[in-house]
Amino acid sequence: MVVDSNNKMLVLNRVKTDWPGLTFPGGHLEDGETLLESVVREVQEETGLTISTPHYRGRILWVDDKKKICDVAYLFLATAFKGTITSSTEGEAFFIEFNKYKDYPLSTDFEKVVELIVKSTERV
Repeated sequence: MVVDSNNKMLVLNRVKTDWPGLTFPGGHLEDGETLLESVVREVQEETGLTISTPHYRGRILWVDDKKKICDVAYLFLATAFKGTITSSTEGEAFFIEFNKYKDYPLSTDFEKVVELIVKSTERV
């Protein structure tokens, strides 16, 4: 989650069929890459923004019993960034007020991810 100085969060209205709907920028680690390097790279690739000092806020698991796999997403929050928003082939990137995201189709567990990050921030 990237939050701007107006307390709006950066979202991606993802168009790809494997994970459609409103979501946060994200992706997978590349070979030889640290988790933090991956976070910065994925946000930049999908939104054009370069974040700094992302803070770990938790994780979420998705288990697929049929495929016998478990996906793990590590959740980060960044409030410092530079650049201009540029949408990508992943979908349109934009800032949105926290209370407006439910007006859009949501990706799997997006509401749960928002709640996890917000709750973790309240404990700090």
